[in-house]
Amino acid sequence: MQPNFARDNVTALGRSMLASVASMPAATIPAAGHTPRDKSIIGMMEKGHTPDAIASFLKMLTIDLVSCLYRLDLHIPHNGSVRRKVRKNNARSAWQLAEIRQLVELREQNVSSVVIADKLGRSIGSVRYKARWLGLPKLLSRGKHAAELPLFPNLDTTNKPRRKPRIRLCWQEVHLRMVIDRWLAYQRHEGIARDLGLTPAQVRSKTKNLGLPSDRNRKLLVMDYRPDTRNAAELRGRYLIRTCVETGQVFATLRNGSQRTCPAYQASREHRHVSTYLGAYEATLHAC
Repeated sequence: MQPNFARDNVTALGRSMLASVASMPAATIPAAGHTPRDKSIIGMMEKGHTPDAIASFLKMLTIDLVSCLYRLDLHIPHNGSVRRKVRKNNARSAWQLAEIRQLVELREQNVSSVVIADKLGRSIGSVRYKARWLGLPKLLSRGKHAAELPLFPNLDTTNKPRRKPRIRLCWQEVHLRMVIDRWLAYQRHEGIARDLGLTPAQVRSKTKNLGLPSDRNRKLLVMDYRPDTRNAAELRGRYLIRTCVETGQVFATLRNGSQRTCPAYQASREHRHVSTYLGAYEATLHAC
């Protein structure tokens, strides 16, 4: 049986201090400068737990708890229970006092609910609900936790590694023509990226904007550039390189097609607005 620290250590001095604190008015508590234990006490008081219960949960003496309440300028309305009783048929297994103390200690160390649930043998939802029921503070972020708690004394959070800025490529017409020519020669996009010093994702994205076919025969794909093959000459004969009348960018289109704008412009917002306006204008002409 677990000893009851709050009941065994309550003295006449502690009772008189509780009575004097009960007559004090409530005060607004600033959030800055509080330790994790102070935040736990504040959260439990806001949830309506009694001082005796808080002393048992935190494994403290009542006199020490009263001292913390004086320091935090907290108001104690009474020592009676204000928590709603849980029905027995809704409780799967009651929380023991030792489990509650272990939960409080682990949460003050910023341990995640997943790890706590694994250690206590309970579900993650049960751990989170019990933490809210107790009024424990929320888990801190990694940088803030390292700054407030001495758990990582040698961790420097001032110079955090930043993500490298993305380099925006400036495609020239000669590069676009090289990509078109190599793509129509059945060269794989990994090989094109290797030869041009790009990433495969950049080449793959640019081929969509250039209007190149995506359904090439995979059995004919090669890593090296071979422009003199019969298959490459046949595929080149089906496509033609044109210049977009709106953006001036070169793109590939079928030789017998009438497309005058590149796919990148067709997917832009400006093209959608122009198409909507022209559609409305033609509808008006037909109505007249």
